[in-house]
Amino acid sequence: MVADPSINLARMGDEMARDSGFTLVEMMIVVGIAAILASVALPAYINYINRMNQGDAVTVLMNGKMDQESFYENYFPHHYASTLGCLPSFSKDPNCLATCGASCATTWTTGKGYLVTVIAANTVDFRLQATKQVYSYRPIDNVTMNSTNNNPIVRSATAIGFSLFSTLFH
Repeated sequence: MVADPSINLARMGDEMARDSGFTLVEMMIVVGIAAILASVALPAYINYINRMNQGDAVTVLMNGKMDQESFYENYFPHHYASTLGCLPSFSKDPNCLATCGASCATTWTTGKGYLVTVIAANTVDFRLQATKQVYSYRPIDNVTMNSTNNNPIVRSATAIGFSLFSTLFH
């Protein structure tokens, strides 16, 4: 007796249908690997973004230092500006830039949310500060610049560190 070839083709189609696709165990392994990669990559990416935002504060403080040095040279008796409104990087008000009165702006916010202020200014020194509360469970991010430093100083380096566990459990 000769076997009917159509029966073999039908069986082979059923076997292929059962063999194609993934098992539950294979899917769970893939999901587990993806979760592990995400738990490492997400905090690293968030920390990268926070460092980039902190770079904005550093740039603003460097511009502020240049403005302070220019202000010192242009005004007699020589002194540094006690308000940000007197500095071109922080004010577009021609009255403040010309007279540097008490009504000029004392704070300025960067595009990334850092609050910039003049902490101290006199005839020999100034100190600019940029602060931001990045996470409620971390200290305030504090970047300062004064007349003697060439580069801004990050006073609280741990402030921008993202922690997945702190986010979940606080």
